[in-house]
Amino acid sequence: MTPVDLRDVVLTALLNPAVILVAFWMGRSADQWQKLPVAAFAAALAGSILLYVAIRLRDLHRAIPVRPGLGLPGTSHRAPRPVTMLRFWLIGTSVILATLAVWAFAPVLFFVLLLTAALGAVSAVMIGLARALRAWRERR
Repeated sequence: MTPVDLRDVVLTALLNPAVILVAFWMGRSADQWQKLPVAAFAAALAGSILLYVAIRLRDLHRAIPVRPGLGLPGTSHRAPRPVTMLRFWLIGTSVILATLAVWAFAPVLFFVLLLTAALGAVSAVMIGLARALRAWRERR
Protein backbone atom coordinates (compact mmCIF):
# COMPACT_ATOMS: atom_id res chain seq x y z
CA MET A 1 0.00 0.00 0.00
CA THR A 2 1.14 3.51 -0.68
CA PRO A 3 1.30 5.94 2.23
CA VAL A 4 -1.42 8.53 2.53
CA ASP A 5 -0.41 12.06 1.61
CA LEU A 6 -1.09 14.28 4.64
CA ARG A 7 -1.76 17.31 2.41
CA ASP A 8 -4.65 15.48 0.71
CA VAL A 9 -6.10 14.46 4.07
CA VAL A 10 -5.95 18.04 5.39
CA LEU A 11 -7.48 19.49 2.21
CA THR A 12 -10.26 16.88 2.25
CA ALA A 13 -11.02 17.75 5.87
CA LEU A 14 -10.97 21.51 5.23
CA LEU A 15 -13.28 21.25 2.23
CA ASN A 16 -15.71 18.79 3.81
CA PRO A 17 -18.99 20.58 4.68
CA ALA A 18 -19.81 18.08 7.45
CA VAL A 19 -16.49 18.78 9.18
CA ILE A 20 -17.04 22.52 8.94
CA LEU A 21 -20.59 22.42 10.27
CA VAL A 22 -20.00 19.96 13.11
CA ALA A 23 -16.75 21.64 14.20
CA PHE A 24 -18.43 25.04 14.20
CA TRP A 25 -21.55 23.79 15.97
CA MET A 26 -19.72 21.84 18.68
CA GLY A 27 -16.79 24.24 18.98
CA ARG A 28 -19.17 27.12 19.62
CA SER A 29 -20.53 25.43 22.71
CA ALA A 30 -17.11 24.30 23.99
CA ASP A 31 -16.65 26.55 27.01
CA GLN A 32 -13.57 24.67 28.27
CA TRP A 33 -10.43 23.76 26.36
CA GLN A 34 -10.89 20.06 27.20
CA LYS A 35 -14.03 19.97 25.04
CA LEU A 36 -12.23 21.06 21.87
CA PRO A 37 -10.61 17.66 21.13
CA VAL A 38 -14.03 16.02 21.54
CA ALA A 39 -15.52 18.52 19.07
CA ALA A 40 -12.63 17.91 16.66
CA PHE A 41 -13.09 14.15 16.89
CA ALA A 42 -16.84 14.46 16.31
CA ALA A 43 -16.22 16.69 13.29
CA ALA A 44 -13.69 14.25 11.85
CA LEU A 45 -16.10 11.37 12.41
CA ALA A 46 -18.95 13.24 10.69
CA GLY A 47 -16.66 14.12 7.77
CA SER A 48 -15.53 10.52 7.42
CA ILE A 49 -19.12 9.28 7.45
CA LEU A 50 -20.14 11.82 4.80
CA LEU A 51 -17.17 10.89 2.63
CA TYR A 52 -17.95 7.16 3.02
CA VAL A 53 -21.60 7.72 2.03
CA ALA A 54 -20.58 9.88 -0.94
CA ILE A 55 -18.17 7.22 -2.18
CA ARG A 56 -20.77 4.48 -1.74
CA LEU A 57 -23.47 6.45 -3.54
CA ARG A 58 -21.29 7.39 -6.50
CA ASP A 59 -18.19 5.76 -7.85
CA LEU A 60 -15.83 8.70 -7.47
CA HIS A 61 -12.71 6.79 -8.34
CA ARG A 62 -13.57 5.73 -11.87
CA ALA A 63 -11.75 7.31 -14.77
CA ILE A 64 -13.18 10.50 -16.22
CA PRO A 65 -13.58 10.06 -19.98
CA VAL A 66 -11.94 12.71 -22.11
CA ARG A 67 -13.62 13.45 -25.41
CA PRO A 68 -11.97 15.12 -28.39
CA GLY A 69 -12.60 18.84 -28.30
CA LEU A 70 -13.57 18.88 -24.63
CA GLY A 71 -12.93 22.31 -23.17
CA LEU A 72 -12.89 24.10 -26.50
CA PRO A 73 -15.35 26.92 -27.14
CA GLY A 74 -18.60 25.75 -28.65
CA THR A 75 -18.51 22.24 -27.20
CA SER A 76 -21.53 21.38 -25.12
CA HIS A 77 -20.50 18.10 -23.53
CA ARG A 78 -22.10 17.25 -20.25
CA ALA A 79 -19.68 16.92 -17.33
CA PRO A 80 -19.17 13.43 -15.94
CA ARG A 81 -20.93 12.69 -12.65
CA PRO A 82 -17.81 12.73 -10.42
CA VAL A 83 -16.88 16.17 -11.76
CA THR A 84 -20.43 17.43 -11.22
CA MET A 85 -20.45 16.06 -7.68
CA LEU A 86 -17.07 17.68 -6.99
CA ARG A 87 -18.40 21.01 -8.24
CA PHE A 88 -21.45 20.74 -5.97
CA TRP A 89 -19.16 19.80 -3.09
CA LEU A 90 -16.93 22.85 -3.62
CA ILE A 91 -19.88 25.21 -4.17
CA GLY A 92 -21.57 23.92 -1.01
CA THR A 93 -18.37 24.31 0.99
CA SER A 94 -17.80 27.86 -0.25
CA VAL A 95 -21.40 28.83 0.54
CA ILE A 96 -21.08 27.40 4.06
CA LEU A 97 -17.76 29.19 4.64
CA ALA A 98 -19.11 32.48 3.30
CA THR A 99 -22.18 32.18 5.53
CA LEU A 100 -20.02 31.46 8.57
CA ALA A 101 -17.73 34.39 7.75
CA VAL A 102 -20.64 36.79 7.41
CA TRP A 103 -22.20 35.44 10.61
CA ALA A 104 -18.90 35.73 12.50
CA PHE A 105 -18.08 39.22 11.27
CA ALA A 106 -21.62 40.61 11.26
CA PRO A 107 -21.35 42.25 14.70
CA VAL A 108 -18.08 43.90 13.73
CA LEU A 109 -19.37 44.96 10.32
CA PHE A 110 -22.58 46.26 11.87
CA PHE A 111 -20.56 48.30 14.39
CA VAL A 112 -18.37 49.71 11.61
CA LEU A 113 -21.49 50.55 9.58
CA LEU A 114 -23.05 52.34 12.57
CA LEU A 115 -19.80 54.19 13.24
CA THR A 116 -19.58 55.29 9.61
CA ALA A 117 -23.21 56.47 9.65
CA ALA A 118 -22.65 58.37 12.91
CA LEU A 119 -19.52 60.08 11.55
CA GLY A 120 -21.41 60.97 8.38
CA ALA A 121 -24.25 62.44 10.43
CA VAL A 122 -21.80 64.47 12.56
CA SER A 123 -20.10 65.71 9.38
CA ALA A 124 -23.46 66.66 7.85
CA VAL A 125 -24.40 68.59 11.01
CA MET A 126 -21.03 70.40 11.02
CA ILE A 127 -21.39 71.32 7.33
CA GLY A 128 -24.94 72.55 7.97
CA LEU A 129 -23.77 74.68 10.91
CA ALA A 130 -20.88 76.12 8.87
CA ARG A 131 -23.22 77.05 6.01
CA ALA A 132 -25.73 78.57 8.43
CA LEU A 133 -22.96 80.58 10.10
CA ARG A 134 -21.70 81.81 6.71
CA ALA A 135 -25.24 82.79 5.67
CA TRP A 136 -25.74 84.59 8.98
CA ARG A 137 -22.44 86.51 8.54
CA GLU A 138 -23.34 87.46 4.97
CA ARG A 139 -26.71 88.86 6.10
CA ARG A 140 -25.05 90.98 8.77
